[in-house]
Amino acid sequence: MEEYYQSKFRLRDGILIGAVLGFAVVAFLLMNTIGAKDGNIVRVSVNGETYGEYDLNTDQTIEIEIQGEITNVVLIEDGSVSMKEAQCPDHLCVEQGQIHLANESIICLPNKVVVEILDAGSEDDDSSNDEQEIDAVIK
Repeated sequence: MEEYYQSKFRLRDGILIGAVLGFAVVAFLLMNTIGAKDGNIVRVSVNGETYGEYDLNTDQTIEIEIQGEITNVVLIEDGSVSMKEAQCPDHLCVEQGQIHLANESIICLPNKVVVEILDAGSEDDDSSNDEQEIDAVIK
């Protein structure tokens, strides 16, 4: 009799786990299809400072030079951006592939390079604000 309840309990666990995973997949797909917006500006930052901003619709190759050495090569092609080459040990940024939606980014941690896509009409774009407000003061 104990085995009957134990197997029924495991079946319910499987159903619950499957339902939660199914809900997560549906939510993820909805967020990425409905809320996704194409970007049009590529901002490259090195060590927290803007290295340059580039048009996502203009095919070009950007060589990022840090201390006289080319560390990363960013490729903008056909409305997408990718990290073509990187002088870092893991090459995770290169393996990430192409991005094209606003607020997506490619990050090379060893070289402190961030490539992000912005929407020029977005309020999140800090370059459009001439004045910056103070968030907090710490003593």
